[in-house]
Amino acid sequence: MRAKGHSFYIPSTIPFINRHLVIYPLSFAEFRSCEISEQRAQYSKLHCCTRILVPRPSAVYASLMRMILRYPANSATWSTLRVDLGQLILYHLMGHTLDTVNLEEDEEEEGNRVNTAIGTIGEWVLRKEWGEEEVWMERVLTRVLRGGGFHFDV
Repeated sequence: MRAKGHSFYIPSTIPFINRHLVIYPLSFAEFRSCEISEQRAQYSKLHCCTRILVPRPSAVYASLMRMILRYPANSATWSTLRVDLGQLILYHLMGHTLDTVNLEEDEEEEGNRVNTAIGTIGEWVLRKEWGEEEVWMERVLTRVLRGGGFHFDV
């Protein structure tokens, strides 16, 4: 079984920058009702809907980790979801951009990115954005940020 979403191309004014939006069915994403809010669609190309469900950032990470746990290790969907989670961590939590992702950074600057990301995760935990049964998510994300790899010790 492979996940299928509806892919949309979002034109950019910057040459060679492709932006894509993939919308997965809510049933696949495993969001809880308390993790999402309904908002007006901001992209004029999405004529099929005027309102969309938008998850808070911690819910996106939680949903990806929940989905990863649903699939057998090394399956195509499992591998795709791990890559998606890794890219989300790199660009969202660590603040990299297409311009900075391949640049060599000194250890101090990279350490600052990691510490900021771990602080963001800590704020989510303090606000109890994950359920009691999902405290392991903090450990997984923190381990990945510190270079320990993806190990899901639920």
